[in-house]
Amino acid sequence: MNKKFSLGLIILITVIVLSFSFNAIAQKNKDMFRFDPNAPKLGDAMEEVLKKRILNEKETLSTLKDIKGLLKEIRNTLNIIQNDLPKKNQELE
Repeated sequence: MNKKFSLGLIILITVIVLSFSFNAIAQKNKDMFRFDPNAPKLGDAMEEVLKKRILNEKETLSTLKDIKGLLKEIRNTLNIIQNDLPKKNQELE
């Protein structure tokens, strides 16, 4: 009987301490979840972020396409030089 009583008392004290702890945390975070009608909507903010991200990705994609075009031009120029090199060597000899 004495062990059951002490175990029940420990459980009761633990529950009380935890409830006070959770209550303190809730009071601390209460301001964080307070509704502000003038605050921007979360969906609007996320939409703006997504628009900016899409715009940046489009700019990056166009830059990569420009770089790809330049690399093709360089490759073509190198191929022309490589093909003309034996002719130039024969002319020099």
